[in-house]
Amino acid sequence: MTTPDFAQTNETHDPNIRSWVEAANDPATDFPITNLPYCAFEAEHDGHSHRHLGVVIGDHLLDVSMIAGAGALDIDNEDLIDDLHAPFWTFIAAQPP
Repeated sequence: MTTPDFAQTNETHDPNIRSWVEAANDPATDFPITNLPYCAFEAEHDGHSHRHLGVVIGDHLLDVSMIAGAGALDIDNEDLIDDLHAPFWTFIAAQPP
């Protein structure tokens, strides 16, 4: 079966791409590499909990707030790095460009 041109917006929609998270390569997963939902979750650190931003990949959760704080993202925009510590993704979406 051939994917119609309109269904493949760019290379991130290619059903043949593979993830380093093995569970994301399973055709039965709800969150394959081509469908990565954003989420907010409670995380406990140093005896108190607070919200973090994340992305679900297969059966794993990538803590975006934590990797942004660790400097692991290649982003030059300090305001965006700070915003990645917001409690909800909608906070980031509501910010002016």
